[in-house]
Amino acid sequence: MDLRSWKKVLLKWVRESNFLKNNFQTLEETDLEAFFKIYTQQDAATILFYKREEEILARKYPLRQDLPILQSFLRSIYPDFIPHLGNEGVVGSDYIYVYTLLMHYACVKNPTEVFHSICKRLPDRTQECIAKFFEQTVEKPQLSREQLRQAIVNVSVVYHRSDTESSPKSEYRSRRRSTCSPKSLNTSTSSNRSVDSNDSILEIPEMKQIVLLPEDIPSPPPPG
Repeated sequence: MDLRSWKKVLLKWVRESNFLKNNFQTLEETDLEAFFKIYTQQDAATILFYKREEEILARKYPLRQDLPILQSFLRSIYPDFIPHLGNEGVVGSDYIYVYTLLMHYACVKNPTEVFHSICKRLPDRTQECIAKFFEQTVEKPQLSREQLRQAIVNVSVVYHRSDTESSPKSEYRSRRRSTCSPKSLNTSTSSNRSVDSNDSILEIPEMKQIVLLPEDIPSPPPPG
């Protein structure tokens, strides 16, 4: 999958979260810092991390009002990824990687029901792409820029390979004709399924093993 198509997947995820006012057309037009602030309020471990980092950074930068908590989060959870920074924080061209890491953390490293529900409300084709991405990263505790890029590129390759398997689940997914192509992502519309629906791509057994891995849930960072 090319990066432009993956941005469409992320854009659907960001919109479905309803963390931001829907006044953006591209990923680069979103308010990443505002998204992250609401993102960190969704589970106890991340709230604790946010509060501790806020206290540490406030002592380190007493005159700053815009504390670089997002950068601190990335450095603590994904130290192999070094974001490109500008005067106002992460540059727009890196939003694709930062949103990807935020989704990965909320669904794989520290899975929460809030974000699992968001994914389950996405169109089936979008869910399929996310599931295939997670399959590329689930065994990698750290993710560098190059590893992220390669995992995104591999999404369509893995999808088409699994589509040729003869298992009942593979045949079922094949009959649905869902793909991770740019055209399918453009024409996909929300299915408005309920959160408890059993017809979710992310509800298949393989995906449960990817999303719900207790050993991947990090302990809260120690106080600085």
